[in-house]
Amino acid sequence: MTPVLSVVVCTLNQANYLRKALTSLHEQTLPRAEYEVIVVDNGSLDSTKQTVASFPDFENLRYLYDSVPGLSRARNLGWQQARGRYVAYLDDDAVASPQWLERIRHRFETLLPRPTGVGGRILPIWEAEKPAWLREELEPYLGIVNWPALPMFLDENRFYLAGSNVCYERSALRESGGFPTDLGRKGLLLLSNEELWMQRFLLGRGEALWYDPEILVHHHIKAPRLTAAWFFERFFWQGVSDAILEDRLARWGVPQKSRPRRIWHDLSGTARDSTRLLAALLAGNGDVVFRCRIHERLGRMISGLCLTFPDLENPARFFFKRLRDSASIDSPKEP
Repeated sequence: MTPVLSVVVCTLNQANYLRKALTSLHEQTLPRAEYEVIVVDNGSLDSTKQTVASFPDFENLRYLYDSVPGLSRARNLGWQQARGRYVAYLDDDAVASPQWLERIRHRFETLLPRPTGVGGRILPIWEAEKPAWLREELEPYLGIVNWPALPMFLDENRFYLAGSNVCYERSALRESGGFPTDLGRKGLLLLSNEELWMQRFLLGRGEALWYDPEILVHHHIKAPRLTAAWFFERFFWQGVSDAILEDRLARWGVPQKSRPRRIWHDLSGTARDSTRLLAALLAGNGDVVFRCRIHERLGRMISGLCLTFPDLENPARFFFKRLRDSASIDSPKEP
């Protein structure tokens, strides 16, 4: 029997978490013959392969290995090897609720207009105490998604579907060309926006995307991510990713500010924000959110410069590595 749904779990050196993710997929209420699970190992050196093999009664569980790093590449390999009409993605450190796949299939087959993508809530499993400075506006950068309680169709300007809890029609992934490999995590680089690009592509074609809070997964929030230094890193690479996405959309014909205007906007904004930050630090108030925004501007500005002037790429990487290293050393203490 050909499965209706294919679940792709991309993983890298997370065997202990992967076991929990696979257990949650093994225990779905959807009949097991109706779905398959594809684990894409992106070069793990731990016991990932043995973990997958430890589910002998999981008939539709497959293991693929690809040593070339890149989350987008791994996601593309997953849908290219999938047999189901719909391709769902679950992070290797996430846990799907028991009715996850059943609800995804139901939404695809009952909603009008028929959606091309559906997704839902991602709630945290805190592995350490949540810092007092970690305000709600920062939580999405940890992969937490908890939009309004009512299900809804999405548009380009309101909310999004996150990569740890999303499902697309396989035909749409094929027609899009897949996730762009210049975006998405690569090893330790916190690049992102590959999911956002996919959703902008689908919405630009007039496709429907559906968010439903009942389509639920829980996601581990590891202790190292609950530091100001990690957030500065995350925001810096968000800025880099935003510049790459804007460049892609401009080449695709979506109206964007010109690169020089964007660079000048970020340069002047960074100078203004840095002056405000210095004043705040002198007053004994180094707000983490404010400092995150500065790192975001810096990342977007340097990425824009590199896209505009390719010869700057190597010295810019060196300069910003030094800048970010020094910034992380001076991370504010938790209140």
